[in-house]
Amino acid sequence: MRSKLLALIVAGLCALPGLAQTPAGASKVAWRAQQGGGSAVPIDTITALPQLLNRLSNDWHLVKAFNDKVIGYTRDMYAIAAHGEAAIGPLMKFIQVTPNAKARQGAVYCLHFIGFHGKEAGRTYKEFQSLAARQALRGLLTQADLQSLVVSLLIRDPWQSDVPYVFEALEKGGPDNWALVNSLVRYRMAELPIQQPIPVDMGTELIKAPKYHWRLDFRQAANEQAQQIVSRIRKLQPVYITVEDSLEQAPLLGDTGHAFGRKLTIQDFLYWMTDVDYSAIGSRLHYFIDKEGLTICATPTARKRVLAWWHAQTPAFRQQFSGNDARKRSR
Repeated sequence: MRSKLLALIVAGLCALPGLAQTPAGASKVAWRAQQGGGSAVPIDTITALPQLLNRLSNDWHLVKAFNDKVIGYTRDMYAIAAHGEAAIGPLMKFIQVTPNAKARQGAVYCLHFIGFHGKEAGRTYKEFQSLAARQALRGLLTQADLQSLVVSLLIRDPWQSDVPYVFEALEKGGPDNWALVNSLVRYRMAELPIQQPIPVDMGTELIKAPKYHWRLDFRQAANEQAQQIVSRIRKLQPVYITVEDSLEQAPLLGDTGHAFGRKLTIQDFLYWMTDVDYSAIGSRLHYFIDKEGLTICATPTARKRVLAWWHAQTPAFRQQFSGNDARKRSR
């Protein structure tokens, strides 16, 4: 029994995109990490690529993995990714012509899966290999409905050469490019004028968090609680803190939310709300520190601030983000 299980795992690893394939005529199987261990994923080598793409219009759901940092690609995504870079052109055309929002998202996940060839380089890191797939994803940064998904996948392995594309998308897009603004934190640029480290003596005031309404929809409850905390920070009126008026009524959540306990410091609240890492891209609340103190602001203000900073940089500074050298990673 143990030998059969080992054989299945080896066969699965060999079938992952970018790795050695099973001999011609043999069935192809991939191995998907999941809660409780993993499962075999048979690779569909019969269905033609156009039909596989059309299946993305169905009501598919990502498979629950062993933690929220692992993407549980569907069987159809495995089958599409098995076509490698040959599937990139059809995927991009499919995204252009389909009006189905979920199908467009599914195609983006396929591009990402092709990009790293299924090679896991660590629990919180995927080593992107395909420049063609990366260029395809970068080309989708201006698509408003796909923007947050695309940039969240790119920053799983941030390349410095992504940065000009992010700023180009910020220039072309509307004022609510919260995901693009937050993604810049992952590229570790010196003197980025938002979300800087907060001095230890700043934001230490305790805030009593309002009650979290567990019976409400999670996002609704988390957003209401965050808005009320912002309101309490304003009423506290520390002399060095400015809170934009628009924050109290605007949606604050991004791709994640938090249920805050009874008491927390202003600093802790800001760090939680603006956290950007391998699998999370923060919220629509931002902050910056300047000579006037600490300002808590909405996305339009943060967007204007980072764009002004980028435009003021010298050609020599921008040159470090040119080219597509995969060795120039920001992780």
